[in-house]
Formats: sequence, structure tokens, C-alpha cells
Amino acid sequence: MKLATLELPDNMADYINKKPVDEATDFKRAAFLLYAYIDAGLMSHGYADQLLGVDKFDLINFYGKYGLSYINKEDWDKYKNTEDEVSTFFDKHRKNKQEV
Repeated sequence: MKLATLELPDNMADYINKKPVDEATDFKRAAFLLYAYIDAGLMSHGYADQLLGVDKFDLINFYGKYGLSYINKEDWDKYKNTEDEVSTFFDKHRKNKQEV
């Protein structure tokens, strides 16, 4: 295991250093730390699940319980734009067909 150093506000660091945690809390801390990298597009859920030693779908469900999305906003916006373009295309196609 490697040791990583994080810069935290003094009060936060003092609190973390003083409070022992159980395995579940330790997992949550690691998972939430990794989510920042997932959300920034620097890591996939598949890689995070390997680092945490859990199944990918269990990790996605874990994040979902806390309102953290599997699909990031940029991907969702691209999907919605594509969906809107397809809907517009078919609406025009139906309209042109009805006019004939």
C-alpha cells in the first residue's frame, strides 16, 4: 500500500487524524475521493471499481444512493442534443409525409 498526502484545511485534517473509522467509512472516504476523478473525466468507473475492489455496478449503485450520477452532465447534454436532433428530423419527415 502507498501513502498519499493531501492538503486539507487544518480543522479538517485534525478531525480526520483524530477519529478512527470502520471499514465501511474507510470505503466511503476512498470512493468519494475517487468520484472527483471520475467526474472530472480522469478515471472511469471501471478503473475505480478495481482500485476499490468492488463490482462496477455495485459502485455505480453506491454513488447513485448519494445522488452522484453515472452519466456526467457533458455526456448527458450530448445525448439530449442528439435526441432532440433525431426528434426534429422525424417530426419534419412526418410533416412532409402528411403534406403529400
